[in-house]
Order: sequence, then structure tokens, then C-alpha cells
Amino acid sequence: MKNNLGRAVLLLTIASNLIAKDFTYDFNFSNYKPFKKEGVEVTISLTQTNPNIVLMFDFDMKESPQYTFKRVNAKQSEEYHDLSVEYKYILYPIQSGNINIDFKLTKKVTTDESVAYSFSGDRDNVKGLVTTDTIVEMPTIELNVKPIPKDTVIVGDYNIEYKYTKTILLEHEPTNLLVKLKGSGYPIDLSTILSQEYKFKTFSQEPIVKDNSYQYGYAFSHNEEFQTPHIKLKAFNPKTLKPYFLEVPSQRMVVKASQHNTLVDKTDSHKPYSIDFSNALEILKYIILFAIGFLAASLFKKLKFRYHKDELSYKIDGTKTKKELLSLLMSQHSTTYKSIISELEESIYDKESISLKKLQQKAKKCMKN
Repeated sequence: MKNNLGRAVLLLTIASNLIAKDFTYDFNFSNYKPFKKEGVEVTISLTQTNPNIVLMFDFDMKESPQYTFKRVNAKQSEEYHDLSVEYKYILYPIQSGNINIDFKLTKKVTTDESVAYSFSGDRDNVKGLVTTDTIVEMPTIELNVKPIPKDTVIVGDYNIEYKYTKTILLEHEPTNLLVKLKGSGYPIDLSTILSQEYKFKTFSQEPIVKDNSYQYGYAFSHNEEFQTPHIKLKAFNPKTLKPYFLEVPSQRMVVKASQHNTLVDKTDSHKPYSIDFSNALEILKYIILFAIGFLAASLFKKLKFRYHKDELSYKIDGTKTKKELLSLLMSQHSTTYKSIISELEESIYDKESISLKKLQQKAKKCMKN
């Protein structure tokens, strides 16, 4: 029995060594002792070491209540027997203390014959790529996350701009407040800063988020004078280790009574509305010219669109690789091809087994829709 146990341990050791010989991996974290909600850049490199196999990887971070993450880039070599892949993430710890960062990796092994066979089918008979999949246990990376000051709302380096559209109003006339935050750091959510009840009416719109710029729109109205709330946001900059405040001062709004019955002066009143038919023929001529111009422009637009679709269809058929097709569709700057672009990216970077011909056919189908 002891001999059997020893053989089992030996077999496990040999199996783990074989896995280690196929590839190496490297982790790089920009900060192992970040503050809570401080961004950490994470780079993971996987490099094939066994040239006798065709190797692919299915890799990602594991989700956790201790952190959030987003993959910002992935690039890999094109060589089947000399594969190298680099993944880049931005990670935000959302709990303080020691947290564990875990990964999931599946190693996919196949052969040149299987790769060639998978691409030998026509668009109606795509053959699947056969792989031998092995789940690889990756080491857990521990981060020591430092707490941020109490009541901190924003983490990062931001500045604030604000503007009221007017401060003198008529009864129930709204005034708009635009608040804009620019900078870098943890994604901002200010949806609850005006959540309490006020004697005046408040309205808010969905924020506009673009390139670490957050724009919030609010509106206030009342039938008498009122004071807008003082907005004071506590922030913390992990780079300088200093807390700071982003503020929108309170603003007094003057509300004037609406004059409902003052427009009785006949001197300043408008003349009754009437239609002058003396120039009816001239007006009709302009209407006809406008209609002709509109129809001509519409026809030209349809012909141009038809030509563009035919030209694009020809270019799609002319692509030689999946990357060429991906570049062509992305250059159209259209959401029409969003689904096929995602499918192309999965096929290229995650090695999904789908032929170029089938992807070209799907792209042209999206174009017709």
C-alpha cells in the first residue's frame, strides 16, 4: 500500500512538471499595497516553452466581492508553436485588509493536423477544432489593501467645474446646474448626492461619462425664493496621500411672480394673425423647387448608400485573414457590425473555431440588415 501511495505521488509530480514544461507565466502588479479603490495595473504574460504542440489559452481573472476589474488589452503572437500572450487589466480593490486575487486558466493543446482540418470545411460545413483541455491551477496573489479616510466619496485625482444657467427665475421656472468632474481614479457614482427631500423640486439626468470625465445635470424649481444645496464631496488622492474636497457652493435663487394679466396695452399688442395670398404663386414656386431639391438629395443619398454597400461587400470578400476583416469592419464606425466584431475578437484572441468564410458571410448579412 505504501508503494502504491509513493507511485501516485510520483505520477502527480511528473504531471505537474509536464504542465510546467509547456509554458511559463509571469505576473506583474503595479502596486501590492494599494489603498481601497486605488487602481492597480495588472499584466499577465503566458509564454509557450514546448514547441512540439499547438498551444492555446483561455484565461481571465475570477470575479470576487473583494475587487472589481476590467481587461484593457490582450495581445498574442501568431505562431502556433511559439505562442506568447499578454493580458492587461485595471483592478480596483473595494475592501481593505488582505485580499486574494485569483485567476482561471485552461490550457488547450492540439496539433497542426487538427488546425488544418478545422479550416478545411466550407461555409456550410465548418469543422470544429479538437483540443485537449486542462484546467491549470494558478497561484493566488495577495494584496494588502489600506483603508481610505472615513466618509470618502471619491478616490483619485479629480477637479470640479459647475455652472447655473440662471439665478433669477419666474414661478416654477427651472434652473439647471451642470456639474463636471475631470481627472483619473475610481469610477464615480454621484447618483445619491441629492437624494434627500427639499422644499423645492429637484430633477436629475443620467450622467455623461467619457474618458474619465463625468458630467451631471440637475434642475431646480419653486414658486418662491429658495437656496440650492451646498454640495461637498470628500475625496482622497492615493498618490499624494492627501484628502481634499470638491464643492459646489449653495446658490440663492430669486423667484419673481409671473405676470399673468398685464398684456392689455393695445399699443404693444400684436396684430391679429392673417394670411396674405397676394404672393401665393411665388410661395408655390419655392415649395416646388424645395420638393425637387429634397427628392434629388434623397435619391442621391440612396444611390450613394447602395454603392457603399456594394463596395463594402466586395472588400469583405477580399479579406484574406480574420484580422483584415476585423480592421475593415471597425473602420466603418457603425454599431451595425458590433456583434460580428465581438465574434471576430473572440475567434482571434480566444481561438474560437470558426472559419473566415463564415465570418465574412455573417458580416455581409449584418450589412443587409
